[in-house]
Amino acid sequence: TEPSPETCTDILAEVLPYFEKVDFRIVNLETPLADKERHMPIKKSGPNLICNPSNVLFLKRLHTDVCTLANNHPGDFGEGAVIDTLKLLDTHSIRYCGAGANIDRAYDACRLEKDGFSISLISVCEIEFGTATEATYGSAGYNTRRILNKIRQEKQVSDAVIVVFHGGNEFNPFPTPGKVDLYRHLIDFGAKAVIAMHTHCPQAYEDYHGGVIVY
Repeated sequence: TEPSPETCTDILAEVLPYFEKVDFRIVNLETPLADKERHMPIKKSGPNLICNPSNVLFLKRLHTDVCTLANNHPGDFGEGAVIDTLKLLDTHSIRYCGAGANIDRAYDACRLEKDGFSISLISVCEIEFGTATEATYGSAGYNTRRILNKIRQEKQVSDAVIVVFHGGNEFNPFPTPGKVDLYRHLIDFGAKAVIAMHTHCPQAYEDYHGGVIVY
């Protein structure tokens, strides 16, 4: 069934107060929003996620400013579902980053500004399923050269660069040494913050060389 505005409010009641107090509302959208009858699931390990487009009402109720799309599910029902999701977000004036018509577009940063302070938001993920290529829609799979070049470019036009990274070992309460090293490297290269997810459990956070890492 399609959610009503009242249903959205009831389900989101516990988190709405937090969303009402912040400058920008950034949501990890970890599913395509597309008609399941129009698209076929891809072959992959793990579940193929898809949600009815009407669920965009939840994003609207949260007054979402940006959806980060670089994760392991936007491409679960192929390119067509990715295209439908991007069109839906455009229709509702919800900005996004981390997915696009090709790998270059998927790496485009989303720029935000308030009170004269500007932020560039970059969304990337571990390469699993549904990542973009030079010629196909998908999410922004991690590539060292691309992410470092993008941080360098965005530092020229924004006061702070934030990298949202979708990756890590699920249900492990401690970040792996490899992820610690990688996220610190992104700070060393100029990111002000690295916000990580995908582990399905809280991990550590740290202040590192003037930046913040949430593992």
